[in-house]
Amino acid sequence: MGQWSGDRRPLAERIRDYDWDGAIGPVCAEISVLIADDFETVSRSFWDHYLTLPATAHVRQIFGEKRMAEQVSVSTRYTRAKYTKPFDEEWLHMAEQHAENMHRARVPLSALLSAFSFAHSVTYRALREKLADDPERLCRMADVIQRLALLEADFMASQLGSRDSMLAKQERSRRSELFRAEIGETIEGTSELGARVRQQAKGAADSTRGMLGKTSEVAAAAEQSAVAMREAAHTAAGLIRAI
Repeated sequence: MGQWSGDRRPLAERIRDYDWDGAIGPVCAEISVLIADDFETVSRSFWDHYLTLPATAHVRQIFGEKRMAEQVSVSTRYTRAKYTKPFDEEWLHMAEQHAENMHRARVPLSALLSAFSFAHSVTYRALREKLADDPERLCRMADVIQRLALLEADFMASQLGSRDSMLAKQERSRRSELFRAEIGETIEGTSELGARVRQQAKGAADSTRGMLGKTSEVAAAAEQSAVAMREAAHTAAGLIRAI
């Protein structure tokens, strides 16, 4: 398996790769307060963009009003958890489940990442409206938003890589079993054919021996006939001389 997938480290350890300055915790706390009323808007923007992508054309018909409302509700909970509890594994487990659902629906990861990117842009715009007079603070928040976005992408790619590896392993196992079954059938068929050929050869040999026996019998009869003819000729010659 490649090193890009299968990272099973605890979240606290994985997030440390993105939290080199300890900014994620305190900045997320600020973000969660500033956009508390925008979580649903951000989540809805994800789904609105997601369903416009060519890669999701085959699933659009299942997103009726009720299903859309359910998905937006789940995504709102996800967005809130990400910013209010960034070190809690809840939001990444939700991301994992979301990625697996997309995978089963045969939607590529690129479409999922595109929708997340769109939602992050909406998050940034919501913050910009509230921090128009504080660009430095806005910059800090934009920095943390992109860190969490990359952590999201890292986590989902890792999970899907592991899933693809598992599915590929299962497919190789299935093909191996099929190959062994086909080889077994071929060997069995060859063995049965060999047995039939041996039986036919034995029958041919028996027939040959029978023919050779009959040939010997004919030769012996011919020899006896020749002897009888010589004896008859000898007798006839004696009668002629006597007359």
